[in-house]
Amino acid sequence: MKCPNCGGSNPDYRRVCGYCGTFLERPPLDAEQEKLRDQFLSMSLGVEDLFTIAFSLGIDWHEAREEPDEASRVEMLVRMLADQGRVNEVAHYLNDFKFPQNYAPLPHPYSDNLWLTYVFAYQNITKLSQLQEMCDQAGIGEAHSLPGEALPHKIREALHVAQRHNKMTYIHEWLQTLKPEQGLQRPRRRRRRQSG
Repeated sequence: MKCPNCGGSNPDYRRVCGYCGTFLERPPLDAEQEKLRDQFLSMSLGVEDLFTIAFSLGIDWHEAREEPDEASRVEMLVRMLADQGRVNEVAHYLNDFKFPQNYAPLPHPYSDNLWLTYVFAYQNITKLSQLQEMCDQAGIGEAHSLPGEALPHKIREALHVAQRHNKMTYIHEWLQTLKPEQGLQRPRRRRRRQSG
């Protein structure tokens, strides 16, 4: 999409020219894009839920954060997916999508799957001090200053930053330490019978 003011080339999802700041007339959604938009809207997503889905799809949601309401954020996400040619793929994906709290406990982080790494971290990081340890491993700053109110949101943001800076190897090494004795059972002490 070309800017009518400066001629700069912008992706179709952008509302404002990235070069001169001129407001852009975006093309209408096609039938498949409208169907995906309606599928998202039927899920009644809060802003953090929407960003969690964007995270699981590998989409940088930070530009959509500036949109004023749920419908606008959803449309921005759909346009971003259309820009990547992923509308049909994501429509099928949403039918099976589960939020982290709906997963059974995972046995380990998955180095080849950012989403399942997040689910594992979500299930096992319970304190901000733990998240700070993970941030220290990757050298990505102070955990308390990460965006988001709740701990799961900050975990998601930390992983996003680590991925952007090619630090996921350090994250996975640290996450492996959260369940060092998984599958091992401590021997039970036998109670002594009282005589008499």
